[in-house]
Amino acid sequence: MQSHDSIYAGYNAYRIYLAIKSHFELESYDYFKYNGKVRVTEESFLKRNDKYFFHRLEAKHTPQKLVTLFVSNKVLGGKMWVRELSADYMVEWERDIARLPYLFENDMRLIVDHCHKTGIAYDDIFDINLKKIGISGYSIAVLDWLFKFTDKWLECDNIVLETSAKEIQSMRGFVVLGYDKNVFRNIVRKVMNDGKS
Repeated sequence: MQSHDSIYAGYNAYRIYLAIKSHFELESYDYFKYNGKVRVTEESFLKRNDKYFFHRLEAKHTPQKLVTLFVSNKVLGGKMWVRELSADYMVEWERDIARLPYLFENDMRLIVDHCHKTGIAYDDIFDINLKKIGISGYSIAVLDWLFKFTDKWLECDNIVLETSAKEIQSMRGFVVLGYDKNVFRNIVRKVMNDGKS
């Protein structure tokens, strides 16, 4: 007879998966607000055909690594199918998050250059789709963390900006996790002051 633990092996990975999936797909669920908690029963887990995949993931990764795996696959790969998760996305995500201040500073320089070339005032830069001028999703998430401009995008009549706002707001908490706002505020000040000269 199998032990309780072996029957439910993978259940915790499944709960993390559902929390991340809900965070990105349901407007009513916020991973950070609910601290990653979701309502799911062990019985519903046992009914799944893919429970073995969750068992393998749980055996291989810590809970924090599972969060990173699921988030990176959703943000970078666009999907979270448990049978098609890629560790490559996790490696790319971890590399980019580790060098986020550097990436952010480079993107801020692109924004300042764009403002100078087009004559757009710094205050109006959030009225355009920043991805179109080559700004990374990571940097847009940081900017939104600092300035909360995507709330304005949600109110506009532009479906592209509305969709982008929802994506940015969903990924924002994961991008900036562990960072201090002052690091990025100082980068903004430095680049803006450099751009004035």
